[in-house]
Amino acid sequence: MVLLAEDGRALSELDGWSEAAHARVKLWKYHRAQEKADEALNLASNLQEPFLGRTGGSISCEWMLPKLLEVRDEAPEIYSKIDLAMDLCEFLTFRLTGQLVRSIGSLSYKCLWAEDLSFPERTFLNGLRAGFYEEYCHFLRGDVRKPGECAGMLRSELTKRWGLPEQIPVATGMLDGHTSLATMGAFKPGDAALIVGTSNVCTVQDRKLQELKDVCGVAQDGMVTGSCGIDTGQSSTGNMLGWFVEHMAGWQIHREAEERKISPHQVLAERIQKPWENKVIAVDWWSGSRNAPCDLTLRGSMSGLEMDTKTEDIYLALLQAIACGTGTILESLSGQGVEIRRVLATGGITEKNPLLMQEYANLLRRDVLVAKTAEGPALGAAMFAAMAAGIYTNIQETYDHMGIHDFTVYKPDEIHRAAYEELYRKNKHLAMLISNDSILAVIGRRAKSRGEFMKIYLVRHGQTDWNYQKKIQGQQDVDINEQGIRQAEKLAEILKNVPFEYAVCSPLTRAHHTAEILLKYHSVPLSYDERLKEIYLGKWEGKTHKEVMTQEKNPVWQYFHCPENYHPDGDMESLEKLYRRGEAFVREVLFPLEDHYETILVVAHGGLIRTILNPIVGYSVHDFWKLPLENCSTEILECKDRQLTLSKKTEEIA
Repeated sequence: MVLLAEDGRALSELDGWSEAAHARVKLWKYHRAQEKADEALNLASNLQEPFLGRTGGSISCEWMLPKLLEVRDEAPEIYSKIDLAMDLCEFLTFRLTGQLVRSIGSLSYKCLWAEDLSFPERTFLNGLRAGFYEEYCHFLRGDVRKPGECAGMLRSELTKRWGLPEQIPVATGMLDGHTSLATMGAFKPGDAALIVGTSNVCTVQDRKLQELKDVCGVAQDGMVTGSCGIDTGQSSTGNMLGWFVEHMAGWQIHREAEERKISPHQVLAERIQKPWENKVIAVDWWSGSRNAPCDLTLRGSMSGLEMDTKTEDIYLALLQAIACGTGTILESLSGQGVEIRRVLATGGITEKNPLLMQEYANLLRRDVLVAKTAEGPALGAAMFAAMAAGIYTNIQETYDHMGIHDFTVYKPDEIHRAAYEELYRKNKHLAMLISNDSILAVIGRRAKSRGEFMKIYLVRHGQTDWNYQKKIQGQQDVDINEQGIRQAEKLAEILKNVPFEYAVCSPLTRAHHTAEILLKYHSVPLSYDERLKEIYLGKWEGKTHKEVMTQEKNPVWQYFHCPENYHPDGDMESLEKLYRRGEAFVREVLFPLEDHYETILVVAHGGLIRTILNPIVGYSVHDFWKLPLENCSTEILECKDRQLTLSKKTEEIA
């Protein structure tokens, strides 16, 4: 963010203000305005501001609004001198042309602007500070231009100073993470472009403008004219790896690198033999999480350290954490209906660290195309400039003549696919555990009165096709069908006024989808817990009950007809293990939540739910199936002093 006075000078250029912190340029990674971002988000959520649908439901402290609020509150004498507020790319075009032209990308992704909505509503901005709506609109005024359009001609005094001809067009400013997509030809629907550098920018092009979760922003024409650009990313990539090498690698690594005249990163990479066997799991939140979840206050973590853990094992864990972080973003978008057709990458690290790119392919479980250039952002900027100059008419023509068409293709390791899938699962689980939505982060939140009950709404998922066909599901990942959606929507209406403060579900799609529908009227984040999965029944999953019941006394027949005699075979899960999972969830999740929340939502499966309910009502294993649990059945439990009681059943709730 650059703040300008009425004469067009940056405030830091004014006499006496060169050292004033709030008059200086605030770069994208300035995170000190987090308190203002939280304040703005709380008000926007309460007012149900429409722009939240375009920002992933978040407001980042890296954006313009929190930074302006910070200056307003902490340095009113500086704030009073502001005439314009600009992103750096807009400041450059302004200085080069003298024209007040705004970038649609900068306004959309940094300033809460949308072409159909303009800036946020008066009620919201003035609700933050009196008169802030007028100030905000004034500071950000100007003509809005699309990528590849001309912002104006280079000022005469500059052409003379630099010995250039007159009438040189200057392109509209763009964010560097967005220009790279032109370099790689990643401008069609389904193209995901990774810019891997200090941080990680991940852009995806989509056919239509829609509201999305876990994104930095969604904007029509934000990156490419005629396309809906989705902006996401990770805060820590090259800077995290650099931190590790500088502070944690050890003198032996550095000495070997110096002797061999290679990078310490290369030394570490050469020592890694079987990356799929890595026991160390890391989450890459060294500078917070920009997406999925969006919380810049989060910090990184590591698990699986042992006495024989080596330096290269930890380094590998950081590489895998970066790839898993991108995977989580793409998985979130795919789950919301965004097509991911290709993954392309550029940036300095793509050439310097081939091991990282291979781990990308392995953990994303898809080909990764790396453009053979390290200067993706610079070349992309030149390409948009060529369009602004009228040399080419559209992005495709520009790419045909100027873009990179030569790629190194990294293919996933299919031999060790299962091992990489397990690494990815463990990474997601660790991220869930340390996120602000997790049980581990409950400490420090408000303490609930010990005299109050905590209410737990325990819900079975909606109907699936397999439920209807009477197939055994177990841990097969089957989604709910149309009837299941209707069941969940009906229940959502019934529960819409319930003040849920915390929500957790099984990671299986049928539970996850049900939970999302139930939370449609609530601004509560959704956590996942592996312990809430259904029982695993091995080779019997997918068979119909009729097929199973004709074979008397097989393990599944025993499970459904005489569970006290159920003896699993092969890799099937025992009832003892299922009960242990349910008991662990109650002990390790539900009981600690009692001190902090009054109402929570849990969405799981029939078998697992019975391991929680049966001990409460006094049913033995023999009576395992006695409780009727239809799809979207709901039991309300009360928890007080680490004791659970059944308060209401499904038929009592409606």
